[in-house]
Amino acid sequence: MSVDPKNYAGVQWGLGRPSVILVGSYEPLPADNLVLLQEFYKRGVYLPEMVRVAQELAKEFGIRKFFCDPSEPRFIDRLKKERLWAVAVTDEENAGANLIAERLENARAKRPGSLVLSCQCRELIKEFQRAHLPEFKPDKPYRDRPVPVYNYALAALRFMVLGLSYEATPRVRWLA
Repeated sequence: MSVDPKNYAGVQWGLGRPSVILVGSYEPLPADNLVLLQEFYKRGVYLPEMVRVAQELAKEFGIRKFFCDPSEPRFIDRLKKERLWAVAVTDEENAGANLIAERLENARAKRPGSLVLSCQCRELIKEFQRAHLPEFKPDKPYRDRPVPVYNYALAALRFMVLGLSYEATPRVRWLA
């Protein structure tokens, strides 16, 4: 039994830095595949333009939910006022990076739970190419963090995969 994919978006707010909205098509379990379809990536975007773009993408792709950077709760409230389902996603940087890496590995191995990028996501592709681990130095205690690079589209992707992981994980209630 196949379940139809549903479209979601990851949002990274910016003004002095780029604002990003990534649109992805998610096929729920058992496939658990994410295909990134489109990106909006632009520096110097004010909130009214960001809302307009979100509305256009929601209409074009039928976006079910926007998984947003939690740093601007008023911006999320503004999307909600415009009848867009937007939620703040707790920014767990390491967990998000691990989920992305796991999806990429699944794509390479042709397993469920994969991540595929459309050529429409040019800035995200550039950010993936620039991201890397630092050179190994035994005297540095925390070596496994990626080298800081422009990672605004990667942050939007991180919010999307974290949000989807929360969606796919059923809430468990323990009874005493």
